Amino acid sequence: MNPARAVLEECTEAVRAIVRAERAQSGSVKRAVHLAASRLGLSTRRIEAYWWGEAASVQAHEADAIRRAKAAMHAEEAARLAADLERHRRARSKARKAIRPVLHLKPPAPPRRQGRLAL
Repeated sequence: MNPARAVLEECTEAVRAIVRAERAQSGSVKRAVHLAASRLGLSTRRIEAYWWGEAASVQAHEADAIRRAKAAMHAEEAARLAADLERHRRARSKARKAIRPVLHLKPPAPPRRQGRLAL
């Protein structure tokens, strides 16, 4: 494959991933394209060209900006996942501490017989 074509495909997929991530937060493609454009420092039309697969070439500064934004997006996602994991661990630990006294209780003794029934 032509190296220029490989860079174009890499950038196209990266821009699509960035727009999808923005869309998950904003809800609409149009708003996501505007957010991605401001994040990448490119025009909305250029982002749309990547989104629709109309971009024919990639300039070096665009490729650099897209790669930086993709790395930042991955770093943000990793930080969010780490925070979620830590929150989950704390909640689980708290639940275990709350249950621990209940788990170590002795079972209630069976009722004592008072005597025999006469028949």
